[in-house]
Amino acid sequence: MWRFALLATAFTLFFSESVSTFAATWSEPVHQLCLSEAPNILSRDVLQSLICGSALSSSVDARVWKQLGLVHLLVVSGGHLVVLDFVLMKLLGLVGILQRWPRLSQTLRWSLMTAMIFANQFAPPVWRAYLAMAIGEPLHRRGWTSTQRGLAAFWLALAAVGSSGDLLSLALSAICAWILTWPRPLLSRGTTQTSRDLKNQLTETLMRLVTRVTWALLIQTLIWWGTWPLIARFGAPDPLATLTNLLLAPLLGVLLVPLALLALLIHLEIIHLLWESIWELTQYSLMQLAAHLPRTWAKETLSSEEIALLACALAVIFLKVLLIERASNQTHNFARRLHVQFVLFSALMCAAIGMTSL
Repeated sequence: MWRFALLATAFTLFFSESVSTFAATWSEPVHQLCLSEAPNILSRDVLQSLICGSALSSSVDARVWKQLGLVHLLVVSGGHLVVLDFVLMKLLGLVGILQRWPRLSQTLRWSLMTAMIFANQFAPPVWRAYLAMAIGEPLHRRGWTSTQRGLAAFWLALAAVGSSGDLLSLALSAICAWILTWPRPLLSRGTTQTSRDLKNQLTETLMRLVTRVTWALLIQTLIWWGTWPLIARFGAPDPLATLTNLLLAPLLGVLLVPLALLALLIHLEIIHLLWESIWELTQYSLMQLAAHLPRTWAKETLSSEEIALLACALAVIFLKVLLIERASNQTHNFARRLHVQFVLFSALMCAAIGMTSL
């Protein structure tokens, strides 16, 4: 790891300007082509923002999205690249190309992601996600942990940073990706179907559901704690409102991003009408939901109590990471057990909610 750290540091120091120049020179034509392909519809700026990485106009009420902790879905990010990759691989699997011609599938996959990188002018969050996919498997085979692989992608992506805003977006992307890559809790398969009665089946199903929900709540809480210090002065969402991400962020990501890509690339009236209808329905639904949830709040500076709470939360986060990555036997990793995850989630969530009254 230390050798890579030295090489990455040297690369960033000596070649960051060259990388920025290359990105600006070679990606600008692709970016302009992406913008020009957007159809002339009411939500054209949304399509351009989701796929091409351009700035949103005032036609979108970003306050509602920020209040619900979903504003990151309106601006292209590494998550959008992951969603497009996921949808593409699922489609290739359904039509049989993934199994019959794996090399063709990989070529299509990386061609799409590379085009996305150029269309977004090597935006640091998207570039980081691209690098994480490219180097993840080779480093995994060499024994690198998920934390080390995430740090490697972040370090290399620093060369594309050209402003403080780029650095902020890259840091937010890296924190969220780092937490989301943690292994899910292990779920026991139980006994065979024929040897269980209905009561045992219902109990096992309920326990599996509770485990998944608890894990999701814990991850969402840790993401809030990890990103809050960076976005608090801009208006961080209330910790209760961020729980809407558990249901809405995956749903909207998988729905809006691929549909936006189709609406931008395929100029058919039926697709444009479908996109406009879903977008309007999404906007209306979120406005109704936001009316019943706490509003965002901003803090220019952090008090000593807030810094202490943040330090405690981050200590718990790193402790959990160490327990996961140093566990020799994953099935006996107590940090993945339900009651431990529930205690961690409860403590962090109570601290986060209590902090709004400070």
